[in-house]
Amino acid sequence: MYTGTMQQFLKYLEKNPKKVLIFDFDETLFTLELPWHIFFNGLVERLQELDPGLHEERSIVALEHRAVRQFGNKANKIINHWSNEFERQYLQGVSEHISLTNFIRKRSAEYDIFLWTSNTRGTVEPILKEVHILSYFQRTVTADDVRMIKPDPEGFDLIRTDNRPLDEFLMIGDSSNDQEAAAAAGIDFFKVDHDEQDT
Repeated sequence: MYTGTMQQFLKYLEKNPKKVLIFDFDETLFTLELPWHIFFNGLVERLQELDPGLHEERSIVALEHRAVRQFGNKANKIINHWSNEFERQYLQGVSEHISLTNFIRKRSAEYDIFLWTSNTRGTVEPILKEVHILSYFQRTVTADDVRMIKPDPEGFDLIRTDNRPLDEFLMIGDSSNDQEAAAAAGIDFFKVDHDEQDT
């Protein structure tokens, strides 16, 4: 029996029929044990080679977006290299949020399902393969695929490749970045509450 967030999610879909579901990864389908302060400090150190003033930014997203706007592909290469190195080196554990992953397994025939994450492909796809759900996603859009991570809506352009109406899409995520990305893309959003979600 579903409880908490999952029950709310099913009720939402009953009242608001959708055809395309876009899931976030970390803290939504799975929780990754990663020391993000190490990532942030390491990124600041690496990007300061381009601009010493970048240390002024106080969040990963703000830091990455500012660097990419200023330095384009140079910044992207630094960010992608460190992101892959960090997630490979520092990932300490993975927890599956089984209610949502089981929803994907059981209901995939009813929806077009996508993943839109700010994690790297090298982290995400092995986990999805291990629990046998990678094949349910029509596409996984990762940090490696975009210049700007969420909340920039760039990743959505890799999902909406035709003129399908925006009201057919739903973004499912846990964070303000997910919610703002959905808003920027013009699609609806459902917030996952981990305190209530089955794991």
